[in-house]
Amino acid sequence: MLVLGLATLLACASGGGSGDDDGGEGDPCEAPAEGPYGIDCGTVAACGSEFWVDGKTALSELSGVTYLRGDLTIASDDLTSLSALSELRCIEGWLYFREYGSLDNLNGLENLRYIGADLSIAEGSYDGEENGHLTDLSALANLSVVGTYMRISDQHELTDLEGLGSLRTVHAVLIEENPVLENLQGLGSLEDVDDGLSVMYNDSLPTCEATGLRDRLIDHGFDGIVCIRDNLADSCGDQMDDGCD
Repeated sequence: MLVLGLATLLACASGGGSGDDDGGEGDPCEAPAEGPYGIDCGTVAACGSEFWVDGKTALSELSGVTYLRGDLTIASDDLTSLSALSELRCIEGWLYFREYGSLDNLNGLENLRYIGADLSIAEGSYDGEENGHLTDLSALANLSVVGTYMRISDQHELTDLEGLGSLRTVHAVLIEENPVLENLQGLGSLEDVDDGLSVMYNDSLPTCEATGLRDRLIDHGFDGIVCIRDNLADSCGDQMDDGCD
């Protein structure tokens, strides 16, 4: 099976080269001595514009990599585990789940600490297969930074976000159309959001959970756009439309 974006894959251990080349700037695929936000991203890097994982073979090619200099897209309904990514600590680009209908958890990403662009876990239907069957996000327990937006939507069996307890920094948060999601307590460490908060159409999520998260973020300096609407009505009502289109 053709694997797009892996043709330029290089793996290297930082400091593992000859050390006596022509005084250039070093191997462009080296992991940085210190990762973003001071995060330890390890020493084994893989370079490419986009890593398109469309099967077990493509996934296995990333085994042992700690720092991914590019975007990572999961695009295979045949995958039942992400264990080959167990060493991965940092992704310079996005992490996008496109086709993942056979996954009910994200086990294998336990060491992931940093995503430089988007984290998108959303539903889609590709080749007749339905996504959106994740039951927990506990494998993301060490993730602390998402550089742009985090989107969790259309997860029909996800009742909480407990696996996101280390997440502190994200540009924008979108929690939408998760029918059995009951609380947002898993976002208890989140304090640095600078652009937007959208919590919509979560039928089992009390509106006070969403407004409580908003108020806590405001206490930490958040002044971005807020859209909270059509969640489970409670003493906080069911919507606040000031930032909703």
